[in-house]
Amino acid sequence: MVLNMGKDFSSVLDGKKIAPLTLDQNWHKLFAVIKPSKQLKSLEKQLDALIRKQGRATTQSKEIRKLKSKLMKEILQLQSTLQDGVRDAKTQKKLDEHSRLIGECNDKLTDYEDDLLELPAQIERVNKALLLETMELCYFELKENERIIDKITDWITNVRVELKKQILRKQDREIRNQEVYHYLHGIFGPEVLDLFDVKYDWEQKRTERIEMKREQKQRGAKKAGSRDAGTESKNGWE
Repeated sequence: MVLNMGKDFSSVLDGKKIAPLTLDQNWHKLFAVIKPSKQLKSLEKQLDALIRKQGRATTQSKEIRKLKSKLMKEILQLQSTLQDGVRDAKTQKKLDEHSRLIGECNDKLTDYEDDLLELPAQIERVNKALLLETMELCYFELKENERIIDKITDWITNVRVELKKQILRKQDREIRNQEVYHYLHGIFGPEVLDLFDVKYDWEQKRTERIEMKREQKQRGAKKAGSRDAGTESKNGWE
């Protein structure tokens, strides 16, 4: 997935130091909400591997320096023994072994120092790529959610309009029924209407309409109260 914002955003990052994303718990929580891409998972593994390698290089360098310092002290002691005139094969063998170990320490330190010089740039490069992939996924998620939210909002608006229309149609039919029954009642009387099984529970319908209007007024009052509370809260901060 490549969005138009990727290239521009990349240039914005030039010269800026961004902490490794995989060390940030919020970054991991983000992808419990958003589905990660294969590219993002690959970059995450690369970055973690580089960070572990840097950690090992730092730790090993310290350990090797300690070992080298210890070997150097022991060499000085052995050399002091030889200078006192004690020259034996065992002491010389220890000197040779210590010298060999120091040579190995120097070789390893050189390797680790090279890694420690190169790894920061590698980590920064992969971390930047991971950041861009993160932003692209989030950008897509936000845009997609906005599209669906707008679609649902339109649906709700249309349903509300249609609901109001249907309520008005229902009320109109109820009023017409009431009027028809009223006129029939005046013309024929209740006995004749009962013979034709013409019934209309006018009181029940009237009660239902009154209750509906009361609920509408209550909902309107609650909405007005919420708006007033929001205004007062805003004014309080100002």
